[in-house]
Amino acid sequence: MQPLTALVRRSLLTVLPGTAPRRYRMLRTIKHFAWQQSDPAERRWTEGRHRTHVLARVAARQSALYGPNSAEVMGELSADQAEHRAALVSALAAGEAHCALGLAGGLYWFWYRMGRIGEGLGFLHAALDAVVADHLAPERRQFARATAGVASLTYLTGNRPAASDAARESAAAWAAAGDRAEAARLSAWCGYFLSMDGDHDAGLDLVRDSAATARALGSGFAEADARMVLGMLLRNHGRPLEARGELVTAIAIAERIGNRWSVGSSTWALMKSAMDAGDVDAAMSAARDMQSVLEVDGDVTSWLVLMHHRRGPGWRRAPRGGRRARGGGAVTGRPDRVPARGDGPDRRSPGGGCGARCAQRTGLCTALRARSGPRPGPDQRTAVQPGRGECAKPAVRAR
Repeated sequence: MQPLTALVRRSLLTVLPGTAPRRYRMLRTIKHFAWQQSDPAERRWTEGRHRTHVLARVAARQSALYGPNSAEVMGELSADQAEHRAALVSALAAGEAHCALGLAGGLYWFWYRMGRIGEGLGFLHAALDAVVADHLAPERRQFARATAGVASLTYLTGNRPAASDAARESAAAWAAAGDRAEAARLSAWCGYFLSMDGDHDAGLDLVRDSAATARALGSGFAEADARMVLGMLLRNHGRPLEARGELVTAIAIAERIGNRWSVGSSTWALMKSAMDAGDVDAAMSAARDMQSVLEVDGDVTSWLVLMHHRRGPGWRRAPRGGRRARGGGAVTGRPDRVPARGDGPDRRSPGGGCGARCAQRTGLCTALRARSGPRPGPDQRTAVQPGRGECAKPAVRAR
């Protein structure tokens, strides 16, 4: 610590307040000068140490993203985004494919919730391509997590066939790794895609089996996800009472384990069921519950889904005034959230999922940006320009 203290005294470093472990900031001009003065071997050593540090921080926060401390973890990961990009770019450039895979797989849920779809898919595909070219087989859990990330983020682009393929690959990888709970959770989504593609009975059976397996294993996380999917499919099949029962169960499980995202997503499905029945009061109540959950974590993706639904035809039957949803006003109230994509319901599709209205995203984003107030700063523009950041390179692309 003595050399660092000396640099702080000479104003070459500043201490970031409230950081534990303590963190420092260096002026960009000083950083560039130091980089130019270092030899290639020292740079490689420094980048390697940095990758190890960043990977450890991401791994330590990975499971907490799904628990009661998710808001705090989302904030920490948001503050570290430049570190993530620098570590991923240097890992790919140095041929450290497995490090890149571990980082990208560990960050996919953060990217999903923050709407960093282009950035996330770019790094995930680049890491998976690098692993394929490497002579060492990937660690099974890392590979399973990365392919789950591809499935989740690809779903948001509206490319359901590719998302379905990635979900099946991830489920098989989790099973090979011996994690039956995660295999069951991904299998539930495979059943969802099967049903969406027309094989309703087979899809429903697969989701039921997945929920039963998760329950038998005692995995609340997997069971909450599977029962949410089951509720959505039952709604699509015209069985609203059964759907509501499964969704209420999913919410209860998710609340018990502190998984706010799962609570919000199942509540979203309940809201749609109420809209189907023309029960505006119940739909508004569910929307308020979902909104309060999302605001805690700052979930951009789910926030946009909610706002798109609340501007849809089903809400126009509500009286004007306090009970009527105003999506534009909600966006104006959150000028820091500039959407990078559109998600919302599709009346023509039985699923009505997040990625179903990809074709409408241009109009939605234009309308939201028009209401979002001042132009975003450099940090906020990364949401509009996925994959670009302080240390990201254009060479990192989506496959």
